[in-house]
Amino acid sequence: MKVYFVRHGEGDHNVRKLYSHPDFSLTEKGKLQAKIAAERIKSLPIEIIISSTFKRTMQTTEVINKHLKKEVIYSDLVTEIRRPSEIAGKFQGDPEVIKIKNEMDKKFHLPNWRYSDEENFYDFKKRALDFIKYLESLNYEHILVVTHLVFIQAVVLAMMLKENLNSEILLRAYRFLEIETSGLTICENKNNDWHLITWNDHAHLAENNNAKFQG
Repeated sequence: MKVYFVRHGEGDHNVRKLYSHPDFSLTEKGKLQAKIAAERIKSLPIEIIISSTFKRTMQTTEVINKHLKKEVIYSDLVTEIRRPSEIAGKFQGDPEVIKIKNEMDKKFHLPNWRYSDEENFYDFKKRALDFIKYLESLNYEHILVVTHLVFIQAVVLAMMLKENLNSEILLRAYRFLEIETSGLTICENKNNDWHLITWNDHAHLAENNNAKFQG
């Protein structure tokens, strides 16, 4: 089985440096990125698409599926990590937001701690592991997953480390393992063992000068 993870195209929040929220839409550049990614993806033997239920991922999926014309499963399993209501959709540079995020990072390792209504590390790790089990239950060889930055990081790390994934590793990955909007990451399952084949392939976007963007 091969799983092709595609991060959504550029969203309003990426440009405005806002924390994730389900209702953010693609920018015009994000729509263009999705079209260019679709041209690349249509050459792959995709059998089914799994998409996050966030607006920007659904928009990205719609653009891609104009080329693929495959069944789409919309799933909350592959949405982005849920931020607390106090910072979701808020400017990342706001002093109060920074204060909350710093407190969350310091306590990210605590199993029963939450700032308010967010997913903590253990919630998110369980969701990543549940998604891997779900993938392994499917009777497909080539699956496209349209999703988000931190979710891709978490799933790939969980494929490698399984239950040994810890909060410090995920925090480090968030800052170190960049994925561009519309970037392609590919994992393969051979004999019940997962392998990372490609990380953040976005060469297709560089083919069009109008699609250049910031991370």
